[in-house]
Amino acid sequence: MVKLRVKASLREFKLFFLSLFFLAFLMSNIINPCYFLSAGSYGSSHFSQINYPDGHSIGSFTLTGKVVEINRDASIQIGLPNVPVILLPQGGELDHGLITKTDPNGNYYFEGLEKGVYLVKIHDIQLNSSKNLYAVDGSERTFTMFKDSEICQNFEYAKYEGGIVGGLIWYDLNGDGRPNEWFDANGDGELTKNTLGTKPMPINEWEWIDFNGDGSYEGVENAGEIRMAGISNSENENISISDPQGNQFTVSTDVLGYYSLKTQGKGSYQVSFEMDEYMELKAELIGNAGKVAVLNNFVLDRMIGDPMISCGLTTTNQRRLNLTGENLRNLRTDFGLRCFEVEPVSELHAIDDELGEVSFLFGGMIGNILENDLLDGHRVTMKEVDFTFTELDNIVGLLISPNGELSLVPGVNEAREYRLKYTLSEVANPSNTDEAFVSFKILNEQVDLRVTKTSFGVDIYEGDEFEYEIVLSNEGGGKATNVILTDDLPPGISYVSSSALPSDPEIHTTSSFISSKLSWQIPEFPPGASLTIRLLVRSIEQMLKNPYTITNRVSVISDSEDVSPEDNFDTDVNTIIPFFIPNVITPNEDQKNDSFKIKGLGKFAENEIKILNRYGDQVFEQRDYQNDWQADKLPAGIYFYVLRGIEAGGEFREFKGWVQVVK
Repeated sequence: MVKLRVKASLREFKLFFLSLFFLAFLMSNIINPCYFLSAGSYGSSHFSQINYPDGHSIGSFTLTGKVVEINRDASIQIGLPNVPVILLPQGGELDHGLITKTDPNGNYYFEGLEKGVYLVKIHDIQLNSSKNLYAVDGSERTFTMFKDSEICQNFEYAKYEGGIVGGLIWYDLNGDGRPNEWFDANGDGELTKNTLGTKPMPINEWEWIDFNGDGSYEGVENAGEIRMAGISNSENENISISDPQGNQFTVSTDVLGYYSLKTQGKGSYQVSFEMDEYMELKAELIGNAGKVAVLNNFVLDRMIGDPMISCGLTTTNQRRLNLTGENLRNLRTDFGLRCFEVEPVSELHAIDDELGEVSFLFGGMIGNILENDLLDGHRVTMKEVDFTFTELDNIVGLLISPNGELSLVPGVNEAREYRLKYTLSEVANPSNTDEAFVSFKILNEQVDLRVTKTSFGVDIYEGDEFEYEIVLSNEGGGKATNVILTDDLPPGISYVSSSALPSDPEIHTTSSFISSKLSWQIPEFPPGASLTIRLLVRSIEQMLKNPYTITNRVSVISDSEDVSPEDNFDTDVNTIIPFFIPNVITPNEDQKNDSFKIKGLGKFAENEIKILNRYGDQVFEQRDYQNDWQADKLPAGIYFYVLRGIEAGGEFREFKGWVQVVK
């Protein structure tokens, strides 16, 4: 008998346990439309049809579902009451949507829907912040009302013990960096308390809905009751979050401007916000709507729709935060934006300044950088612009006046060229900037005369005229006085003519020629000046058969002490090639050996040439031959020449020979 009673007790215990489990299951799902309601069991007897904000016709489709809290293994579900649920037609603005809240058992309903695509969003910021409940598989779903007259969509929430980072992107109307703005739906400047019953309400009427019924909108437990001036952006993920391990995640804002990310736990995090064109457009739209207001009755003129709008952050674009073991949640990492009308950007041009040369001991103004800068085509004024030097090239003792004048303290900077850089900005629009450079040269006070001479490496034959170029310059900062420039012509070179070309009209020169020595006298030679001498000379016949070298030397002296006397002289070396008559020409117009050119022909005071063909017929004759015979209209072959010349001393010379014409 005892054994039978034990067996009976075990059966009773099992039945009792199963009854409890079924009762728990029943209680967790009672009035859950996804399990117990048919298509018409609630119908119009429980809910009247809803009207859309834009007044379009009503459809017959229904969306229903349940928001529940589940335990760790999802064996128990408890309906969550008073949770806001948003329904938004896809492709439409937020204000075209509806908002409702779950009933005491966690159920929500949207009736009278038309065919189309919808987004259902659980507005769960209150669940996150006050109950530490987070969506298991996301807080929003997209679905299509097409075939079925009823769609059921449940959302499961569970406790989350890890870290959470989140916040709000909002329109910061007063620019104070605090999210104290709300969406003033009726535009009366007062925070209106809305009454939300069992019937969904158009979102464009929502200002404050007391979802938990405590009569307050302040505190963590009331988060999300006020429709904040949040800015959504479904196009891009504007928020970047870096965790303590260096991993980086990006998230976007939801339809109300909130964002969040589950993290691994405690440590240092960095949250960054990056503006893009979509977020800027959303900010501009909410600003232009004129419905954003501040809880402390702050008043700001509304924008009037001018197309020139500038939107930007009112907070820093990066925030650092620490999650600790005592507080693993931070849902207040917020970023504020606002937009303003701006005037069209003026054309600002900072133009480079070349301020010239000053001496080492000069003190005073060297120039004004604003004199050539332009704003909308006119010269800028001090009231219109500011400027800041960003590169000073190690200059010291530079005095910068607010009106743009630059002055130097004398004797403190090394003698060299300086290149400074400044940024010009418009006072009315500091973001309108341009950059320019300022250049000037400080010269040493000492005299530094330098002379160079060249004949440009030309080939010189006996009797040829050629040109020397002599350049005298003062590269110091001091004035040279009683300057004498001397050129000694070498044997075999005779003077023909010369010309002096000063860089400064105040430079006066006198010249003299004694024997083979040429000289130019210059009373004053200022710093930075130069003098170019063109010296035409002629090589004299030396009656030599081989080339010979000539060296020409030029030098300069003055009454002033020269800082670098090693460059007060220069030489030019040339080779004089003896008289030469070629025996081949190739008149093919390639500019090479095209004519019968006799090298050194210039050594004759007079000359005459005759050219004959192989039959003895004369084909060319010329007095004062110009080296230009090209055998025009004559066939290729061997030709004979007779050249007669009278040298400068009156001696007669005759040359006979042949030349081959190759065509």
